[in-house]
Amino acid sequence: MRERHTLMVTLVCVVGFAGWFSWQNHRSEHLAALPSQSMQAELTVQPDAISIRGGQYQLVANGSVGRVLVRGQLKSAHDKQWLQRVTRRTSWRAHGTLASIDPPTNPGQFDAPHVLS
Repeated sequence: MRERHTLMVTLVCVVGFAGWFSWQNHRSEHLAALPSQSMQAELTVQPDAISIRGGQYQLVANGSVGRVLVRGQLKSAHDKQWLQRVTRRTSWRAHGTLASIDPPTNPGQFDAPHVLS
């Protein structure tokens, strides 16, 4: 603690991280307070972000609204095969309802809003 340079660098880092965490917290609270809305968006989807379970799919995509979690029903076996064959980054035009992800309801439960923000 006798070296001023080390103390100043530490203080600058602490203030910088505190500001960034405060901004992230404010952004997360703002997004959680938004009401559901119908919209259209351009999404960029990575192949490893697609998950298929039975007749449903789920993926995480980046788009004009930020990072979003997309869920839906597969209409046919052809759609399921097409999703399973995606091997590179693709762009999608999506129409749907944009809503915030509910926070965890149980202690220790996966916190999706925190992970995706």
